Amino acid sequence: MVKHILLSLIVALTLSCSRYDHVIIVKNNNSNAVIVIPGDASEHLRSSADILTDYIQKSTGAELPVVTSSSEKDINSIYLFEGEDADTFDPDIGNMDGDGFIIAVPDRNTVVIAGPTSWGTEYGVYEFLERYVGVRWLMPG
Repeated sequence: MVKHILLSLIVALTLSCSRYDHVIIVKNNNSNAVIVIPGDASEHLRSSADILTDYIQKSTGAELPVVTSSSEKDINSIYLFEGEDADTFDPDIGNMDGDGFIIAVPDRNTVVIAGPTSWGTEYGVYEFLERYVGVRWLMPG
């Protein structure tokens, strides 16, 4: 029942940002984006991509594919970066604490979740899921 209510409320899952109206990653319960990780991604970063895919699917019914490159300009993409790969996106990320992260929307088709370490990127994934997908992390009792 909760899933049906959530799905009826979320016709299009969007990420609001200041420069662009939104990036649509799920529309009408169908995937409208891919998750992009580096080809040499660590096991921890691959796990973060799996967590992102799993919870978006649980929340919307849509499964976002995980790919190692996205050459299509018109496809919406969620990029996960860590360490030196993250530095190429934002040079100041190297000055963050290891648990730090950024969630950025550099253009109308791209979301970037990046941290100086794999832990930072994982925490960024959890924040993205909580803030933009509506996932809540509850403890029993």
